[in-house]
Amino acid sequence: KFNSSSTEYTTDDDTDNLPRKHITMTLSPEEWKAIEPVTSIYHHHNRARKYLTLPKSDWSHIIAEHFWEHTHLQCCLVFKRAKVHEAGQNYVTIVGRCKTCSSIFKGVIQHKPSSANSRYLI
Repeated sequence: KFNSSSTEYTTDDDTDNLPRKHITMTLSPEEWKAIEPVTSIYHHHNRARKYLTLPKSDWSHIIAEHFWEHTHLQCCLVFKRAKVHEAGQNYVTIVGRCKTCSSIFKGVIQHKPSSANSRYLI
């Protein structure tokens, strides 16, 4: 399940008082295959570390399209990061912000999807 919200951060200003919009997005098997995490290798000082990431340039437009379909908000989402944690509390966490109104977007996939032929809730 992927919950997204237009305001999810705690800061020193009044964002805690702003309304939150919770939506559930459903990805088709084809969409999930396009954004499914891939293994990347990070090199630093002659050491390498493997980690999972969403494929570069393949996932953001899919999430933005679903956001538009559910909200019809004129937000132009700019995604800051998408973290994948195989053994974490959430499998994928996506963070972004609207370029126009500065609303914050946070999307979460709580568990790794299991079947290759089913629809995926985000």
